Amino acid sequence: MRRAQLTCECNESHKRPQMLSDTPRRTLATADETTSYDAYVARRQRRIAVTNEALSNPDIVACILRDNVGPSTFAAASEVSRVWLGVCRSDKTVLRAVALFQGGLTKGKLAHLFAITGREADALPHEQRACQGGRCTYHLYSAPAIDALLGADGVAAWRRRLRARAESQWSPFVLWPPPPSPPRRAHWQEEERLHALRAT
Repeated sequence: MRRAQLTCECNESHKRPQMLSDTPRRTLATADETTSYDAYVARRQRRIAVTNEALSNPDIVACILRDNVGPSTFAAASEVSRVWLGVCRSDKTVLRAVALFQGGLTKGKLAHLFAITGREADALPHEQRACQGGRCTYHLYSAPAIDALLGADGVAAWRRRLRARAESQWSPFVLWPPPPSPPRRAHWQEEERLHALRAT
């Protein structure tokens, strides 16, 4: 009996140091994980800071928007931040590139983007083209019409028209909203398709 008790105490004495030696290892592993996570968070915060700084630069924003977005995406981009809104409302080259993203605008799109009436659109240079199937015709406004709208004081006059349209309760865009998007294709997807056809 005495021998069995000594054997049990001896086994327990061997186990205790092993249990005590595992604690520093777990602590060290936890410390390494914490350090690694802190480093990851720091790297991510630096990336976010650099990205925010870049996307707050008007020149970089204008470079991103120019020749890369159509009217629908342009409207969404103006809601990103004040910097993006400022670029969308002041940079003539961006506005011109948006209008010509698909090669031109129909009469409805032109009137909606530039806040003009149908009569004002009729006075601008345009082409009359046949719809697919030849059952109807439409007016296409390309570079000459866009340049006429963006002539002297063009952007400032455009901003005034936008403000007047937003403040008018009889705005035609409140009474007659833009037509729905084509089946299975959103406005921006249609613009991207026409832009790709124009580039080929």
